[in-house]
Amino acid sequence: MKTGTFRSLHKNLTEARLEYIVRSGFSGQIFPNYNNEGIPAVVKGYSDLDRTQEYSYNSFGYRCGEFEKTPFFLCSGDSNTFGVGLPEESTWPHMLSKKVGSLSQPVNLALPGASVESIVDDVFHYIKTYGRPKNLFIVFPDFARGSFFANPDVLVSRKEDREAAPVNVLTSHLIGKDLERPSISKKPHLIEDVISLEHIYFSSFRQIRHLEDFCSLANINFKWSVWSDDLDTNLIEKYKNDNYFSQYIKTEPAELWFKDIRRRKLIYNNDDNCHSGSRQQHKEVFELATDIAPHHDGAHMHIHVAEKFLPHVIN
Repeated sequence: MKTGTFRSLHKNLTEARLEYIVRSGFSGQIFPNYNNEGIPAVVKGYSDLDRTQEYSYNSFGYRCGEFEKTPFFLCSGDSNTFGVGLPEESTWPHMLSKKVGSLSQPVNLALPGASVESIVDDVFHYIKTYGRPKNLFIVFPDFARGSFFANPDVLVSRKEDREAAPVNVLTSHLIGKDLERPSISKKPHLIEDVISLEHIYFSSFRQIRHLEDFCSLANINFKWSVWSDDLDTNLIEKYKNDNYFSQYIKTEPAELWFKDIRRRKLIYNNDDNCHSGSRQQHKEVFELATDIAPHHDGAHMHIHVAEKFLPHVIN
């Protein structure tokens, strides 16, 4: 006999929704149940805010060349690593590859809005399909991001921008860290009101640990960091001392940066002369990216990130 729970679950698991849950593919791929052109259409929402840069994608919807077998560099992250508001040559994966004199361009799996879960999922699928990379470097986004599947009669998002996702999938939603959860909630529940921040962090930490363990067994040189979130950095530093994370390296904490949006300046450690020799090379994107909002960091920050990964490259 089918229980009420089974009947309810079966009713909501339409073929299109089930495809998203059980799929084995890249996040940038175009799925039949998408109502647009996949990830490039999502990114277009960013490039519309940037009248300067041009964005090109490979056949899977990622901002790099066509995927290759056993690449020397496999990199990933969110919109920062993707390089919203930057030419591709001003992103840290490109700079890192150039610094070590790699003959092949880095494979960049970064996508705007990516979560820890989606990043790890893409990396595993790449390795399964194309083989092990020599070096895997990731700058993870905010750990409070997560991907959720829900019946919209039960769980909804405050955000309405879900055109790129299959029906009922709340992709890469950011759980507010400063939101106070209500003592009473009713259907349809707001996702921020009923899913705890601890749950999202638990999931993100476990995903990274699984990737660390896999890379250790598969002999993949894996190093990772986070972009510049104080809470995430402090938590990682705390547990790193207990050997919870073994492949984390610290990039530049946010407090060392002075950002003046009005003057479009991003100054490292109060030093206007830091990497001044690269200013002419990157020109208008040296300090801040050219997107109108939310003003992603410019090439200067990417230089520092590339320099932090450089000593960990294995040739």
